[in-house]
Amino acid sequence: MTITKRGVPFVKLVPVDVPARLVLGALEGRFSSVGDLVSSPLSDREWKAMERARDAQWERWMKGPAPRRAPRRRVR
Repeated sequence: MTITKRGVPFVKLVPVDVPARLVLGALEGRFSSVGDLVSSPLSDREWKAMERARDAQWERWMKGPAPRRAPRRRVR
């Protein structure tokens, strides 16, 4: 089916193709996991140091100068 706009073909509707096979589960059995996938690779000390650095950076950003506003133009 073709939809026209002022006599000019605008959109063509076509039937949807059926997928050749299901995608869900297609990679089953192709990968294996090694090690712990749940715990963090960082130690507690490294994690806390990273949080402190992030907090310090946030504080520096918050204390920075306020953004300057453009001056208003007068309408005559």
